[in-house]
Amino acid sequence: MANQFKEYLQKYGIKPSTIRIKILDYFYHHRTHPTAEEIYQALLAELPTLSRASIYNTLDLFLSRGLLKTLPTEDRETHYDMNLDFHGHFECEKCGKIYDFSPPAFEHSPQELQGFVIHSKEMYYRGICAPCLHKKP
Repeated sequence: MANQFKEYLQKYGIKPSTIRIKILDYFYHHRTHPTAEEIYQALLAELPTLSRASIYNTLDLFLSRGLLKTLPTEDRETHYDMNLDFHGHFECEKCGKIYDFSPPAFEHSPQELQGFVIHSKEMYYRGICAPCLHKKP
């Protein structure tokens, strides 16, 4: 798998390094829309010399090369998403978990946007997730 990650990074013009490969591996195995701090905490035991600056620098590099996108969450921390396919997000206001969902297809621009150039489409819902609704107080 490490060789696939190296090739993937090289495809985007990124020199593979241990930290970059580990962060890419984390995203591959954890589709949780993590924050930089969550990634740092998850990798610290495996990479004891890891710094937060290395995490932020790598995430910034991945963003600039189009490997990741950020999510417009309500909290102060940036959440990252490696899934670049068009999909929606639901953020639970109780537990903070972010769920992916498949939105209805948008084959055409809305009539109000005819003549506009659209570079990206986002769909973001907020509310309370089913698991939180069914938790006993």
